[in-house]
Amino acid sequence: IAYYQELEGMLGTDNSLEQRIERKKAEAMKAKRFALQKGKDLSEIRKGLAKTIESEIKANLRDLLLEANFTIGFSPNPEELGESGIDSVDFLIETNIGEGMKSLSKTIPGGGASRIMLAFKAIFVKANRIETIIFDEIDTGISGVAAMAVAKKISEISFSTQVICITHLPQVASFSDQSVLIQKKVAKGRTYVEIEELSLEKKIEEVAHLISRSEEHTSELQSH
Repeated sequence: IAYYQELEGMLGTDNSLEQRIERKKAEAMKAKRFALQKGKDLSEIRKGLAKTIESEIKANLRDLLLEANFTIGFSPNPEELGESGIDSVDFLIETNIGEGMKSLSKTIPGGGASRIMLAFKAIFVKANRIETIIFDEIDTGISGVAAMAVAKKISEISFSTQVICITHLPQVASFSDQSVLIQKKVAKGRTYVEIEELSLEKKIEEVAHLISRSEEHTSELQSH
């Protein structure tokens, strides 16, 4: 009897167990409804911001001489709540008119990948107030007028953020405020990296080398 009373004291009377279960179920449902409503509120905020982002991305793509349609797609499930809310979000792009909108993650064109990435970076750098950004050959796969457009966009970003850009393109290198020449050299069976800060005169000379694509000169410029 004493053991029974001890267990009863630990567990409580069974009379209230069902009521407590029902009460907890009601609390859980109330919390779920509250969370789902917050998810819907978040979805509306995202959709509003998406319009601004779409507009800025399209403007950046035009600046980079890439005519493309771009939109942010939402696939909401108002009854399912995940870690990031009720939305499944995808970036959709059409780089060749008539081909239809496709997921950016699956259809990035080789020649346009650098410019598309730069179009996004230009927005996120500003939004996140990043103090320094490093572009490691973000200009790969482009040349001519497209390279000049990329150079101008990188320069535009540098108005508000410090930009360090590793490049082989003369168009990009020519826009830098400061330039550093990086060269690999082999001596006594070992490879070494040599770094030289360039004067204006030396910078002009190195940019000329990049234009000529001299076989004996395979350096790269790091521009600031």
